[in-house]
Amino acid sequence: MLKKKKFLILLSIITVLIFSTAATCNLCGAPVTIEDQETDNDREQSGSSAQGTDDGSPSSTNTGDGTDEDPAGPADGDEVPDEPADGPDDSDDGEPDDRDNIVPRILEIYYEDDEMIDFLSTDSLPIRYEEAVHNFTVISIDPDGNEMDFDITASHGEITDITRMAVDGVSFNWISPANSEGSDTPLNVLITVAVTDPHDARTTFDIRIALMPVAEEGTESGYAPIGALPGSSGYITQDTETRTGVIIIGDRSNDKQVKGYLSFHIGAFTGRADIDSVSLSIGNINVAGNPSDVGTLLDFKAFDYGELDDSDFAVGGTRLFRVGVSAFTSPFETSSSSLVDALQAAVDEGKLKFQIKIGFNGTTDGDGVDDFFQFTPDVTLLNVNYTFR
Repeated sequence: MLKKKKFLILLSIITVLIFSTAATCNLCGAPVTIEDQETDNDREQSGSSAQGTDDGSPSSTNTGDGTDEDPAGPADGDEVPDEPADGPDDSDDGEPDDRDNIVPRILEIYYEDDEMIDFLSTDSLPIRYEEAVHNFTVISIDPDGNEMDFDITASHGEITDITRMAVDGVSFNWISPANSEGSDTPLNVLITVAVTDPHDARTTFDIRIALMPVAEEGTESGYAPIGALPGSSGYITQDTETRTGVIIIGDRSNDKQVKGYLSFHIGAFTGRADIDSVSLSIGNINVAGNPSDVGTLLDFKAFDYGELDDSDFAVGGTRLFRVGVSAFTSPFETSSSSLVDALQAAVDEGKLKFQIKIGFNGTTDGDGVDDFFQFTPDVTLLNVNYTFR
């Protein structure tokens, strides 16, 4: 009896092992999971297959985005890009991604040997209205290091002798037109300089020119308001700072004296005009602190400083006139025979610039506070009445 019970227990264990092995092995394949069974059941119920549906329409492929449409793909024969259209440029052709390309910049423009870019961005270059050759030089830079193309056009006259320079620049001549109809009004001319890099990034700069009419020799006279040049007008603070674009006269909070400098382009008159009268006018003068504590007089002196430099602070000059501090208010205008004589001398000597330094007869009041007059080149004019020879 005992042997029979042992035999039945052993038989039960073997039976359980056999059924368990069959369920998990499934003929030694991968285990069958609940998800597998549900998937199989779904397929049997839907009757779909990879080939199509029961109604004969093609089957769709689930792309994982929940849509029933096939995603748009490249046409047959098209190459599949390695990166999306808005992705980074991983090519090794040495060229930067267009999205990162930086536009070229124009750094300087010279008329003859005179730097003109700041002045020409806000005003017109006065030139005698007659046929003549004028030279311009453009210096530019492409931050990406690309080679640049230059395109130069003029609304009047002719562009000639375009010459690439060793640096990133170009030199060209502009032939101004003759006043064939004897017009007595200025002719406004626009010369446009365009700089383009290989990625079509483009910068343009307009050179504005006012051709001044010329009548019979010895008979042409007129009036010309000449604006101060922002690029070479400014101030120097003793031992500390030089800046262009704004004029300051007085002292600073560090108890350092400040002198102002004005520069005017007179190329339209150089070597060919008699100066009948001239005045200096300033449209708007701002005041900080108490400039009258610095000194009682403002000295206006003429001297050739060229481009503004720290060393110009100590250079003297020829006195043109003196103005009491209380008289230096907006709008300011004054003249003197010395101013006429000095401008005439500059014209006769063939100078392209007429330059003035302005300073107090005192140095500083030592109070640690800003005490100065301030104005800008765009409100500063040299008003010239002239006669062409």
